[in-house]
Amino acid sequence: MRFCSIEGCANKYYAKGICLKHYHLKWQHEHLSKIREIRKSLANSIEEKCFVKNCKVKIYSKGLCHVHYELNRRNGFPGHIGIKDNKCSIEWCNGLATKKTGLCSFHQIRKQRKIPLHIPKGLAFSGKRNPLWKGGVAEYPNHSEMKRIRLEVLKEANYKCEYCGKKANEIHHKDFSKDNHSKDNLVPCCRKCNAKIRDPNKPQMSKYRKKYGYARYELKEMGILGDIILMEMANKTNEIDPEKLMVMRQRIKDRWYDFNSPINGK
Repeated sequence: MRFCSIEGCANKYYAKGICLKHYHLKWQHEHLSKIREIRKSLANSIEEKCFVKNCKVKIYSKGLCHVHYELNRRNGFPGHIGIKDNKCSIEWCNGLATKKTGLCSFHQIRKQRKIPLHIPKGLAFSGKRNPLWKGGVAEYPNHSEMKRIRLEVLKEANYKCEYCGKKANEIHHKDFSKDNHSKDNLVPCCRKCNAKIRDPNKPQMSKYRKKYGYARYELKEMGILGDIILMEMANKTNEIDPEKLMVMRQRIKDRWYDFNSPINGK
C-alpha cells in the first residue's frame, strides 16, 4: 500500500504522490496565488487614485474610492446633496452651509430648538438659558470657594466616606452652617450618608406638616387624616362625588377650628 510522500503523514496515497488532504491544500494554494496575480495585474493597469478632485484614496470600484462610490450610488453623483463650497453664514463658524438655509448642520439644529445662533459652542445652556436657573442665587454663600475646598477635602480622604467607607462624592458641614467652609468643618461622605444626617435644631418638615401645619400622627389624633387622604385622591382622580367632597372639606374645617388651627380651604 502506498502512503503520502509528505514527511510525518501516514495517510493513504491519493494522487501526485500525496494524500487527499495535502492534495486539496496544494490545489487551494495554487488557485489563490493565481487569483492574487490577476488582481495585481489589473490594479497596476488602472489608475490607483480616485477620480474625484483632491481625493488620494485608492480606487474601490468604477474609478472611485469606497466613500465616493457609496455617495454616487445613493445620490447619483460622488458628493453630498445640497452642500456648497461656501461656509456657514455665522461669522465664527467654519462649517459647510446648505443651499436652502445658508447654515451648517450644527446651526440648523440650534435654529430648530430656538437657541440664539450667535452664542459660541458650549454656552447655549449657560446662565439664564439653563432650565435650572434660580436667578443667580446659590444655596451656599461663596459657592465657588466651597466647591474648590470640597475637591481638596475629597482628594485628601481619597474619595472615601467617613461614615460607611464607600466612595464619597459629597461633603457635610459639621456645624450645619452654610457659611463656614473651612476644612476642619467639612467631612467627606457619600450621598446616602449625607441624606441621613439631620440638623437637631431644625424641625423636620414632612409633607403633611408643610401643607397642613401638622404631622401625620397629629392629624390622625384629630380624626381627619382619612378625610384628607380621600380629599387628595379626589383632587387627582375626580372619582368622588362632589357632594361627599364638600361634606369632607366641611368636616375637616370643623375639626380644625376645634383645635384652634387655621386652614386655607379650597
